[in-house]
Amino acid sequence: MNEINVVIQQSPNKIDVVMQPLVSRIPIELSMTKPGPKGEPGLSAYEVWIEDGNVGSATDYLTSVGSSTFIHDQIASSNTWVISHGLGKYPSVSIVDTGNTVIIGDVVYLSTNELQVSFTAIFSGKAYLN
Repeated sequence: MNEINVVIQQSPNKIDVVMQPLVSRIPIELSMTKPGPKGEPGLSAYEVWIEDGNVGSATDYLTSVGSSTFIHDQIASSNTWVISHGLGKYPSVSIVDTGNTVIIGDVVYLSTNELQVSFTAIFSGKAYLN
């Protein structure tokens, strides 16, 4: 199995991912310390939502959060995909072609609900956003 080095460079509306063969390993030394005393239990996400001034049941909270993932099926082959996802954020993007090969593209965030991915070749496949 070949090992690769993945470099991610992020700017306000673009993420570049570069995959390079791994040429050497750098040893990393880790040390563990004894765990400290157990802390007080924290608030649940729902309780934090209520403390932030929201009103409603746990079901209302879950509805307000919505889905955190989106799958885009690009049926028509293209070298530019415009994806409307409705996630309300700048999600990470993974692309595969119809053979499930990972494809690297240039991602430009048009808004928190839409992005564009450009490629050097025309193909169809899926985009996984989270």
